[in-house]
Amino acid sequence: SPGLMARADGAPGPLWTPALVALAAANVCFFFGVTMFLLLPVHLRALGADELEIGLVMGCGGLGSALGFPLCGVLGDRHGRRPFLLGGYALMAACALAFLATRSLPLLGVLRFVQGIGFAAGLVAGMAMVADLAPEGRLAEAIGLYGISSIVTHALGPTCAEALAARWGFSAVFAFSALLSTFGLAALARVRETHVAKPRAFGTWESGPSIFRIALRPELRAPLAGALLAATAFGSVITFLPDYATLRGLWPVSPLFIGYTIAAIGVRLRFGHLSDRVGRRRVALPTFFGYSASVLALAGITAGWQLWPIGLLLGASHGLCYPALNAMAIERAEPAVRGRAMSLYNLAFSLGVTLGAFGFGPIAHAAGYPTMYLVSSAVVLLGAAVVARDDRGGEGWATLEVSVE
Repeated sequence: SPGLMARADGAPGPLWTPALVALAAANVCFFFGVTMFLLLPVHLRALGADELEIGLVMGCGGLGSALGFPLCGVLGDRHGRRPFLLGGYALMAACALAFLATRSLPLLGVLRFVQGIGFAAGLVAGMAMVADLAPEGRLAEAIGLYGISSIVTHALGPTCAEALAARWGFSAVFAFSALLSTFGLAALARVRETHVAKPRAFGTWESGPSIFRIALRPELRAPLAGALLAATAFGSVITFLPDYATLRGLWPVSPLFIGYTIAAIGVRLRFGHLSDRVGRRRVALPTFFGYSASVLALAGITAGWQLWPIGLLLGASHGLCYPALNAMAIERAEPAVRGRAMSLYNLAFSLGVTLGAFGFGPIAHAAGYPTMYLVSSAVVLLGAAVVARDDRGGEGWATLEVSVE
């Protein structure tokens, strides 16, 4: 792998290389198309879905990601990142077009499942490439700054989808999403492979520890469990907020996503290096209380303007938490299995979002959205407890291998 290298004089290498810029540009297109589907619950409600059915259809995307993350992580370590990056983008484009052809809730659930696989492939391969290319000592900074190309689309996607749906309906939303993924494919044309593996027939199982053994390592407990529990709050927002806001007359929902984007980008630009300097746990721990407070505020929201500060708090929390825990997971795995560690982290976050959809949907259906957000606020605090109990500091894999192998 060409990444994680320092210059000859010992100083960290440049962060924004042409390859990383091209990856970020492609990622903007990819996530722009993905985040347009945050408005899908509005379409589902128009098709007759209730809170339970909205949660089930939206959660199918998480199930697809749950399958895709470990599979793409394992095969990406063995066969390279680029094939899965290109395949993920192509699959997202194809699925977006397929949404034009059906109004059946079960079929829409199937399409969401396939979308989840494509999303996992594009996300894991892209993030693993960033980890490969990151200069030594700037891993969390690289992950955080690259993540800005994803975060910015959380303002662009829902806002654009609202405008398109209001003028031309959701068919325009689906068609434009497909076009964006195609633009992303074009941007990747000159991005080369970043991970060189030993030649082996495609389909041969990975060398080294299996992804299941890696997942059970004690040093990965905090970043994986923390990501899963934080994601339940994140999932309760992105899955149900559009429908909740519509029912309460708080439309549009774009102010929350715009506020989220502003805060997340701001903290990553200003404090993206913080966990590299002061430690992953010290940065991640307070963010769980921010997650909890943001969803607690949704339980009592009474006016549309309140979406702005809630979005700012959610964005600041996510903007710091995600790269800090991600870097913790990566540096606690040896370089040969970095792709698997990356996929496990993203799997944990995806499972949390899925649990938020499947688990909170029945609560919202039975007791209403305010009660659901109260429960979500309590659940995410369990993540703070897990991270607070982690006593392994910021050590990397080299100091841990004796205890885990």
